[in-house]
Parts: sequence; structure tokens; C-alpha cells
Amino acid sequence: MTSTTVTPPHAANGNAGVPPEAPPSGGGRATVAQVLAAGGLVVALALVGYAISKNYEVVREGQLMPWPGQVAEIRFFDAFTLFVNQERVRPLDVMDGVLLAMLAGTLFFALALLRRAGAGSPRERAFLALALVGAVWLAVDESLALHETIGNNLRFLADLPGVHRPDDVVFASYVIPAAAFAFVFRRIILASRTATILFGGAAVFFVVAGLFDVAGIGVDELVEPLSSACLLAGFTVLAIGVLRDAGVVRAPALATR
Repeated sequence: MTSTTVTPPHAANGNAGVPPEAPPSGGGRATVAQVLAAGGLVVALALVGYAISKNYEVVREGQLMPWPGQVAEIRFFDAFTLFVNQERVRPLDVMDGVLLAMLAGTLFFALALLRRAGAGSPRERAFLALALVGAVWLAVDESLALHETIGNNLRFLADLPGVHRPDDVVFASYVIPAAAFAFVFRRIILASRTATILFGGAAVFFVVAGLFDVAGIGVDELVEPLSSACLLAGFTVLAIGVLRDAGVVRAPALATR
């Protein structure tokens, strides 16, 4: 009696003893519920924006605050008033906003690749997701001068010792979530010497810009884009490292570590 031995396909290719790769589980694909939730959120935001655009009145404009700057007093829904910043947008502010938007795009692309491949640890995904939220906020803030508007409506902050404008306090408060983020994800950050140096440079430029802004020296607009450029470079290095370690992309180790 002749026995017949069936050779597995992976053994025939010279990979005997190595189990075949499991098919993709599809865990990285968005579910129908997630797509519907995202679509519902977009529709809700559009409806809120439309309602606001039809229910506001500009009461007055000009130098309305005790500190320099153009402000508009706007009444919404005939119920509450906000003092919105109207200062002229400077070219370097536009550059800073573009750099932060590029940072948000880089983080979103990296996170989308991880989800698509079903790769990366939950901690790495949380790192990229929270960094993306922060980058989007900073980009929107720089484009719409949100921290200046917040400061205009929290005028009591100007009474703090050494504070000339309340938006300086709002801007300086960004250090708190940034420090918490760096502490929680310190292992991911410190794993890359290049990214650590870049983040250190971003922190130095941020502090210098804040000091110049508080002192009323107009050099802060030159320093802020340097901080954003360091953040963009640092997070790009980390994103490439995370994608490479997860097997999503191939990159030289020296480029990320």
C-alpha cells in the first residue's frame, strides 16, 4: 500500500514549519455604525453652523477692550454676547496655521493607515488620536484666533499679577495638556532621540514666544512658526516609527530612531 503525503503550500515554497499567514480580520475597517455616527456628526455640525449664521447681530466694532486690538461685539440668538477678535491676519500667522494643518494631516494619515491595517497597539493609536485632536485645535486656533477671542470674554484674567492681556493666560495654559500628554506617552516619545530633540526645541520656542507675547514684543510671530515646524518634524518622525514597527511601512531605522 502506497501512502501519499500531502505537502502544504507553504512547505512547498521552502517555508516548512512556518504556519501560513492568517487572513486579515477586517478589524481595521470602519463599521456601518461608525460611518453613520460620523455622517450624523457632520450633519449636526452643519445644522448648528447654519442656525448660528442666521441668528447673530454685530452690535459694534472697534477698540472695545482696554488693550490694543480690533474686536467685534456680536449678539447670538438675542440671548448672549461674545467679543470676537478681529485683528489683522499676519503672513507668518498663516504660515503657522499651514504647518499645524500639515501636522494634523500627517497624524490623521498615520492613524488611518494603522486602522486600515488593523495594526498598532491601543496605546500607539491613542497617542496618534490625541495628538491629532491637539493639532486640529491648534490649527483652528491659529486660523480663527480662538485664544484671543476666549481672552476677550474672560477679561478678569487681566487682573492677575503680571498679565496685560487675558489671552496670554489662555495661550500659556496650553502647557498643561501638552505636559500631561508628554508624561503619559513619554515612552513612545523618548524611544526616538530625534523626536525628543525636536520636541525640546518646540518647547523652547513656545516658551520664548509666550514671553515675548506677554512682554508686548512683536517677535513672537517669528518664533511661533519655528515651534510648529519642530512639532511637525517630531511627530512625523514618531508616526513613521510607529508605522514601521507595526509593519505597515518600511523605513530605515536611522530615519526614525
